[in-house]
Amino acid sequence: MNKESKILISFICCLLSFIISLILCYYKLYESLIVFVPLTIIAGIWAIYNKFTYKASDEDIYNSNLNKILKTYDPILVKTSTFPKLNNKSVLDVTEFNDLLDAQAETRKPIYFIKGTSSTAFFLIDEDVVLVHFFKINKGISSELEIELKKLELQSSLNLDAIKDFDKTVVLQTNDKSYKISPIREKKEEKKDYKLELPKEEI
Repeated sequence: MNKESKILISFICCLLSFIISLILCYYKLYESLIVFVPLTIIAGIWAIYNKFTYKASDEDIYNSNLNKILKTYDPILVKTSTFPKLNNKSVLDVTEFNDLLDAQAETRKPIYFIKGTSSTAFFLIDEDVVLVHFFKINKGISSELEIELKKLELQSSLNLDAIKDFDKTVVLQTNDKSYKISPIREKKEEKKDYKLELPKEEI
């Protein structure tokens, strides 16, 4: 049972116990009040304790804030399951979601989003630029969507389709790194002579 459920149950118990106590008072059943008044007090203390000691988890905060974004900006958001083909487009990381909204207001283009397990990627495509904002549970770590986008950037910058038929080792240079790519050579099978011996006939 999570903390929110405990808070809800404790308040319901307190309310029910209080209502029953009022009904008992109305019908002058004072003997039964000896049981329900302490129950009301205990339920009330439990409810207050749970309320003030409740601390939302990072996942709860993330989901709550994400739902607010999706509901508030629903008219300009489009859900997708994959990143767009980069085709040598420049990918710019936008640190604040509001900056992405400003860019959308200028370009009048939709903001696409991909929902992952620990993050949501919002991106806006404008000619040769892709603006991306990662909304994450934990800002200190790279999410699975960030890693996936980095792979797509690498494939786009290296243009792997153009070098797949190379038969020699090549060195490719990107903006800040170089990569050495060598072809996989198949091993030649050794030719073997096989001699078939038939069994000798018995005399």
